[in-house]
Amino acid sequence: MAGVSFYLNGDLVERLSGPTANWQASADAWSLLGGSQPLAAKVDELRFYQGVLDTQSIRDAASGFLCRTPNLALGAGIPARSDDLVLTDQDLIEDLNVTVDLSYPRVGDMSVILKHLDTGTTATLIITPLGPGGIGTCNGRDLMVTLDDSAATFASNQCNAAAVPSIKGTFKPSQPLSKFFREPLAGTWRLQIDDAENVGPGNLFRWCVQAQKSSVPTDRIFANAFEAP
Repeated sequence: MAGVSFYLNGDLVERLSGPTANWQASADAWSLLGGSQPLAAKVDELRFYQGVLDTQSIRDAASGFLCRTPNLALGAGIPARSDDLVLTDQDLIEDLNVTVDLSYPRVGDMSVILKHLDTGTTATLIITPLGPGGIGTCNGRDLMVTLDDSAATFASNQCNAAAVPSIKGTFKPSQPLSKFFREPLAGTWRLQIDDAENVGPGNLFRWCVQAQKSSVPTDRIFANAFEAP
């Protein structure tokens, strides 16, 4: 079933579907409850879809998240798995956050690494989380985290084995995401999940990058493409 959904600030305003859906995807008018109304201030995003509507993707886009939902199998004899996100935005990174949602029976075995393949820059986001016995002894399962340099505490120190996910919230990465400062957002970003014990099974459900950006400066470039002194 095809259709279109209208969103404002990430919230669903109207959804129309089916072969006879009466909608106008024009710049100045759209169908709301059977009538045509101005688009301005009513909607800030249109999503066309075929089949099941991916509401998480809509919310990600509204929040500035750039995401992958790979449903990638982890562990069970696989010591390292990775998933790539390809971006084309040529703006420069001023600040970068990363969100990771994965399932795994013992997160103390896991390390999470972000690589920007085009620049060669790598940051280890989580290193075999701490438990009562030290590094790598977190016996809890699953993590759902946002890695943010401005957070107060490190994700690798936040194991709560009695909870699921055992690491949940916004935390500081093991290595700073500022390593990517002023790199172009464009290129291939790789999230790698290393498993020290190869046990599993687990799954990487979703991961995202969220960047504050600045435009590539042009005021120091002459028309002949030589840089100003």
